[in-house]
Amino acid sequence: MTSYRGDTAKASRLHSIMNRRRNLSAAILIWLVSSVPVLAFTPVASLDPNFGNAGLLTLPPSISAALQPDGKLMVLGSDADTLVLSRYTQSGTLDTTFGLNGLVRLTVNGSALTTAGAGNGILVAPDGGFYVPAAAKDPCKVDAACSAFVLGHFLPDGQLDGSFGIAGYAALAVSQLNPSEGARMYLALDPDGAVVVAENAFFSGNLIIPVRVQSMLERLSPKGVRVTSWAMTSSCGTGIDDVSVQGDGGIVITIQPAVGAEAGGMCLSRYSRDGILDTSFGAGGIARFGKGNILTKMYSSGTLLTADGSIVAGAVGSYPTPDVTFGTLTGFTSSGQQNAAFGVPNGSGVAAANAGALAQSCGGKIVGAIVSSLGLANPAVTMTRYSSNGALDITFSGTADGAIVTPVRVVDGLLRVLVRSDGTIVVVGTGRVGDAPTSNRLSFALAYRQADCHWPRDTSLQTVVEYYNAGQDHYFMTAAAADMTALDSGHLVGWQRTGYTFASAPTLTNPVCRFYIPPAYGDSHFFSASPAECAEVQTKFPQFVYETSDAMRANVPDVITGACAAPATTPEYRVWDKRVDTNHRYTTSREVRDVMVAKGWVPEGYGPDAVAMCVVPQ
Repeated sequence: MTSYRGDTAKASRLHSIMNRRRNLSAAILIWLVSSVPVLAFTPVASLDPNFGNAGLLTLPPSISAALQPDGKLMVLGSDADTLVLSRYTQSGTLDTTFGLNGLVRLTVNGSALTTAGAGNGILVAPDGGFYVPAAAKDPCKVDAACSAFVLGHFLPDGQLDGSFGIAGYAALAVSQLNPSEGARMYLALDPDGAVVVAENAFFSGNLIIPVRVQSMLERLSPKGVRVTSWAMTSSCGTGIDDVSVQGDGGIVITIQPAVGAEAGGMCLSRYSRDGILDTSFGAGGIARFGKGNILTKMYSSGTLLTADGSIVAGAVGSYPTPDVTFGTLTGFTSSGQQNAAFGVPNGSGVAAANAGALAQSCGGKIVGAIVSSLGLANPAVTMTRYSSNGALDITFSGTADGAIVTPVRVVDGLLRVLVRSDGTIVVVGTGRVGDAPTSNRLSFALAYRQADCHWPRDTSLQTVVEYYNAGQDHYFMTAAAADMTALDSGHLVGWQRTGYTFASAPTLTNPVCRFYIPPAYGDSHFFSASPAECAEVQTKFPQFVYETSDAMRANVPDVITGACAAPATTPEYRVWDKRVDTNHRYTTSREVRDVMVAKGWVPEGYGPDAVAMCVVPQ
């Protein structure tokens, strides 16, 4: 796919066909683009009235939370300094089929397990079973070595799995360090079912550094047997703040900078399953993100792994002025190189994002929550949503800033964002609701439905992936596995996934034709779900290569309004680069479409919004 400057007249003839359905003048388009920041429309996210009390559920004092595959909410809390697990149904009622009347108190050999060492709290496995790290009040009751820190494995119904470790618990390697100030653990699952545990041991320090941190990692087999363990050493800093495992088993950790070096930002590093630092990752084994400055310090807000193995790392910080918070999302390839395609519209690899806690949603979208003042009397928990490329999604709230202001004010403890398989967002935290005084501090869960998330997905859906070639400034989309292999492997040089996808469903009415436009006319592809348009292009442009009549499936929108009538379908927009090297971009994101139009690309399709096809979102 080499770049070639083609014949403008020929390109114009092609677009005399394509532009017939465009009903807006250039002046109106310019007005629309310039007016987007002040428009308000129906948000796609709203409180779930069927959850708790109109979307808000009061919880016992909580330190962590997670979702099981069936959407039930697991909450880890404490009662008299003993860990207690509770489970809630999708409607927010206590699930009495879990443990004893909905509760499980954690003990090992008669020793209560405490909140110390909880870290990221609960790791849920695909089968609904889950792991909980904890500290023993009486370590010598755990085993002969007096192991202070353990990992427990529980079955989906809350029963302790006696086949794991010794009677359901495995002693953790961090116990051998004898930390004087406690420990904190973070968990992830290996593709082979092993559990990866990242462990921070805290020790008394001095006046300059009050607390010292020593970090290590270990892998436990599915039965709780230690496979390997190793100390984490990094020139970036000390203290592991998150851990994830890639599809090939590579272990990605987030590292907090050393005290006094916070302005340098956080780091990502990758280790093999055997604990060998991967120096090919990033630069010498380190990928940096979230750099601050002399006035600000940045902290990790989470690391997300996408379906194709790429990484999104969140950072959050504050200015010296109280309650002024900000953040960034940084996109990396699976090998730790900054992804220049991330951070639209600038494509800098970094996107501004108000996200103190992160989660992945449908279609690769990113949901973030943060405590922000927003000019309110009391700071509030706000939520925003971003595309898989880091673009702010204003449809989420229906307002120009894209932010949903929740009923929860200052959060001074846990803040976690979770997404159920049906697309419902669950925010769990500890703080104050409304403008109540500080004494009314409580733990809470909020549930927001997303109208444009269509989960669970139909297994017959075929994912359509978008690619971009920076050298040509061309976009391409495909549902064909052979195309993806050629592009992802680098056999066709210069192409990278943009992160945008949608679905082709066999239930959709029309096969989509695909033409290859040879180098003399653009070195590109053209797609249409309209049989009439496919036939017209084939007749008028015999020099175009008619590659297939069924590249994917889509519906044709209403030819007058551009509306997508079929249930669970969404508009797909088509824009043309208006250059001699003809290229089209097809996107389900209105924000991306508007960015391209602002750059001079021409919208094509039906109705006032120029909708080209109707497809299934992901």
